[in-house]
Order: sequence, then structure tokens, then C-alpha cells
Amino acid sequence: MSALYLVNLTPTGELKSKFRLPARRLLVGRSMNADLYLGDPSVSRRHAELLVNETHVSVRDLASRNGTFVDDKSVAHSVVHPQQKLRFGAVEFLLTAEEHLGMASSSAPDTTDMHMPPVHSGSQAVLEVLTPAQRRVFDLLIEGMLEKQIAWKLDISPHTVHNHIRAIYRAFGVHSRAELLVRVLRRQT
Repeated sequence: MSALYLVNLTPTGELKSKFRLPARRLLVGRSMNADLYLGDPSVSRRHAELLVNETHVSVRDLASRNGTFVDDKSVAHSVVHPQQKLRFGAVEFLLTAEEHLGMASSSAPDTTDMHMPPVHSGSQAVLEVLTPAQRRVFDLLIEGMLEKQIAWKLDISPHTVHNHIRAIYRAFGVHSRAELLVRVLRRQT
């Protein structure tokens, strides 16, 4: 049997990215410990759990704030078959078998790792002391957003974002974004 992929499409139907799903249990969420990391604010930290096998995926919502949907129907638990839509909050995917990826898929990055590298255990303790507002800024900061972009996305002042970033740097004992990334993310091996 061929591999299963979650394919993320733009609103116009163009392929944005694809994720190869290994045959195992996967946590989906905004947490950096998630197997499938989705940095969108509509996604809960521990949003849903996927159980992947060769022919389909079972999805279970983990009491997420914005819900899990299969073909636009809200579900607590459901089986998802290839060519069905799967949405976590506002982030929508199409479950697709490898042979149905089509020609358009060649231009999309094949994100087989599916997530950002996990946080070092020492960094996890630091994350726990950040305020919820600082954590929201932190999540967008490590996605590579600029301070002004973060301010716009969170609808707060750029000065507030800057102050949160300074507090984050102090908490991690770093002086720059590069140092923060080195400290927080470990390299994939």
C-alpha cells in the first residue's frame, strides 16, 4: 500500500505543502511537542490525535477550542479516508494516497519531518514560566515573523511585542533571535 499524506492547499487550490504520515499515533497541535506542529492561532496546543494505518487515518479531537472537522463536519472521533478533507481549527488538509498526489505536488515542499524540532527539556521549563502573552509572541517569533508582523497578527502594539521579546530573551538567557533558536531547537539527526 502507498503512503498517506496530508496535503495543505491554498484557498485557490494550489498545493502549499504536504506531510507524509508515518504509520503510528501522532499528536497535532500548536505545542512544539506536537508531532504535526501547526502554528496557526486557531489550533489548540494539543488539538487532535491521529492514528495512522496503511489505508486510513483515525482522528480524535482532544477537546480543542476551535474543533476538528472531517469534510466540514465537526467530529469528536472519526475515520478519515483518502480524498477526504481534514481541518484543525482553520487549517485544512486533504488526506491523499501517494499515487494521487498528482503533478502539482512536485512543486510543494515534502515536509516529511512534519514539525519543528522538539524543545530541549531545559528550554521546556523556561517555556512554562512565560506568560500566555509572551508565549503567543514566542510561538510567532520562532516561526520567523518580524516584530511588526507579530504585532499585526496579535493586534497589539509593536512596543508591546518588543517588550515581550526582551522578556523572552531574558528568560532564556540570550541576546538575539539566533541565540534563542540555537538554544530552543535541537538539530534533526
